[in-house]
Amino acid sequence: MDAVILAAGAGTRMNGSASAHQHKSLCDLMGMAVIERGIRAMRDCGIERVIVVTGHASDRLQERLGDGRAQGVQIKYVYSSDWERGNGASLYAARHSVRSERFVLAMSDHWYEPALMKRLVSAAKSTEGSLLCVDREPEGLHDPDDATRVRLSASSDVAEIGKSLEDFDAVDCGVFILTTDIFPALQRAFTDGDYSMTAGTRYLMSGSGLGTVDVTGLLWEDIDTEGARETAARKIRRSLMTGDDGLVSHHLNRRISIQLSRVAVRLRLTPNVVSMIAFSLAILAGISFAFGALIPGALLAQLSSIIDGSDGEVARARFMSSNWGGFFDSMLDRLADSAIYIGIGIYLVQDSGSVMTMLVVFGALAGAPFSMMLKDRYRIATGKPWRSTESDGLSRYMLATRDGRLFLVMIGGLTGQLLITTAYSAVTTLALLGWRMALVQRQLRRASAPVVAVSEVRRPEAAAAFIGSEEAAGD
Repeated sequence: MDAVILAAGAGTRMNGSASAHQHKSLCDLMGMAVIERGIRAMRDCGIERVIVVTGHASDRLQERLGDGRAQGVQIKYVYSSDWERGNGASLYAARHSVRSERFVLAMSDHWYEPALMKRLVSAAKSTEGSLLCVDREPEGLHDPDDATRVRLSASSDVAEIGKSLEDFDAVDCGVFILTTDIFPALQRAFTDGDYSMTAGTRYLMSGSGLGTVDVTGLLWEDIDTEGARETAARKIRRSLMTGDDGLVSHHLNRRISIQLSRVAVRLRLTPNVVSMIAFSLAILAGISFAFGALIPGALLAQLSSIIDGSDGEVARARFMSSNWGGFFDSMLDRLADSAIYIGIGIYLVQDSGSVMTMLVVFGALAGAPFSMMLKDRYRIATGKPWRSTESDGLSRYMLATRDGRLFLVMIGGLTGQLLITTAYSAVTTLALLGWRMALVQRQLRRASAPVVAVSEVRRPEAAAAFIGSEEAAGD
């Protein structure tokens, strides 16, 4: 499908005046314009051609977006001479440019997390006709009273739509799949003197109908004011989190890594560059420990752990998640752990020289990669990711995942008790491995499908893709 983005309005509520040098869809959201975020979300759903309908500040938009190559799509611009009449008039201007029978429609000043667009496009594959994304719980919006209200029929189609509805079930998210039936529907609305999209959708409902896609729980925001922009920025930061963080990552690392990720996005750093920075800090930490500089080593190890959470955040913020990025980061993390524990081992063995100290260090070094290895093998065996927050139970409090281990390295280095914290990590890491193996065995035994089914999920199309670099968060 093609996609149409309406970007013609002046946005006076955001800008204060219709200045030719301002366009609200170009407002910054974590280092990227809101309209660019929408385009990239469309691209990740397979949309290759985007029609941007312009009006106010048209030159500024075209200068910023160009031909779309930077966003990975082809952009065609259509100027709406009647844009001041309403957004329905702006959509009507694109009627000759849309090449497909159905197309995506979005507002340039709406931010939504990529999962919302994916849900809409996925629904369109199994549902014919026009569809509207609706949210049944709009309380999280900056100004829910300003949203267009929707009353649903028994079949969850749109029965009535408008800002003044008293009895309603959901609100309009401003993202549609539309058939070309919308254009004659808009013509009928124009004869009534109403040039809004809402009027056009009413006529569409009375003709071919308008279905809905429930996106309740997904994050989005209509950015009409500076306050709404700030709310959207907070939601973006929430959307970058995976929801499966370890305890240290959830309570400490994320608070810092999100801020570092904002800087990385502004500097246009790639996720792999961020991974290399985290790896380099881990190497320096290992060297510091080896030479007896415990406090610098401790701080460098923890900083490496924090920044290792940033690469996944940057990947999602910049729409640069890839299988290679996840694989690359995973390998660097294993090497980083080795460098840190080797440095600790050199220091401890020089300090005590005992065989028991060597065994402690070897235990910690050997146990470090097993947690991630188990998760990888579980993914291959079942086709599903291992969710620590759902499966680990009370073992999450042992601090045996990577964020916890590196936090203990920091505590040991700062207090001069590296032998104790390393021994604790060696024991708890192996204990967590045993616990998870028992859980996996129980799950596989209870599974209704025979083990032979593993051969099916090993096919490339069934293998779960890496979506970022999150080993520090929850391995």
